[in-house]
Amino acid sequence: MRVNRQLLGSPLYRTLFRVVTPQRIVRLSQMAWARFHQGSTLTCERATSTEALFTFAYPAFLFSPVIVRAFATATVAGLRVGGHESAALGEVAYGAERAQVEIRIS
Repeated sequence: MRVNRQLLGSPLYRTLFRVVTPQRIVRLSQMAWARFHQGSTLTCERATSTEALFTFAYPAFLFSPVIVRAFATATVAGLRVGGHESAALGEVAYGAERAQVEIRIS
């Protein structure tokens, strides 16, 4: 989390995250995922002002539970940099080819 906050806490990112809504930050994470992670997908199943639910889909056993949590933590860090200090990782349901991650925004 600390490294993500340092990266996303630069003046450019800090300004960006402060002017967009939490729902937009969540949706932007999908676009970023698609650019950097070929062969797997990140889908936002639900995004409200208080929570988001993501589904990661990937080839069997490509990502471990620890890696899935690390990926989700980057979105939490972006939300915190954007002023949503109470953002936190919620439940994580891990499977061999997919994982669902809940992020609490407030």
